[in-house]
Amino acid sequence: RKEIEEKNLAVSIVLNIALAYALLIVCQFIFIFMNYDLYSEAFAHNSWWLLTKGSLLFDTSAVCYLNALYILCLLFPLHYKEGKIMQDITKWAFVIPNALGVIVNLCDCVYVPFTGRRTTWSVFKEFRNEENLGTVFGNAALDHWWLVFIGIAIIWLVYRLYTPAIKQYTEKREMKGYYLWHVSALLIMAPMLVFGMRGGIGKDVRPITLSNANAYVSSPTEAPIVLNTPFTIIR
Repeated sequence: RKEIEEKNLAVSIVLNIALAYALLIVCQFIFIFMNYDLYSEAFAHNSWWLLTKGSLLFDTSAVCYLNALYILCLLFPLHYKEGKIMQDITKWAFVIPNALGVIVNLCDCVYVPFTGRRTTWSVFKEFRNEENLGTVFGNAALDHWWLVFIGIAIIWLVYRLYTPAIKQYTEKREMKGYYLWHVSALLIMAPMLVFGMRGGIGKDVRPITLSNANAYVSSPTEAPIVLNTPFTIIR
């Protein structure tokens, strides 16, 4: 039973984190498809290896930020969390942040051509005094209705493809082994999350920021093709 639990937990983490990466990659493809004319020259004279490397770097940071709460809920060493209520909380701790990541990424598919950059937190300050935001966003949604449907479909898939970690048990388990496994897993995952957020390992690595994208493109105006919006908003 303990071996099944550990395997189930590890498989759940791997599959759900892979799903989180897939979401960002799909959104990036949609962004490139919608704005290819804007960045066609960038793809012509930039190294595909550098573009891919940069995208994965910033995707990793975003995945770690968006899923930190999910990992904590999943690995927190308290066996009571295996009840249905806590399992539901863990699921929504994965679904909601990643769904929000999908939404802001798809919004930037439309917004970036007007600004030339990925959205940051400053956008909320810029529009805080606007009184017709509902009308603006409503019209944008109507004009890009197909993008709205794609977003709904992706979020539905996030909900459906989520892999639960532990099925509810009806028998007692050996508590010592349970806590040892969860504490060990949490101690391994916590540094990995921090390193992923920072963009690397070592004292010389400072947390990556938007300007680091310039190392993977020829011009700062091309940075949006390696960045993702959840990262730019959080950073």
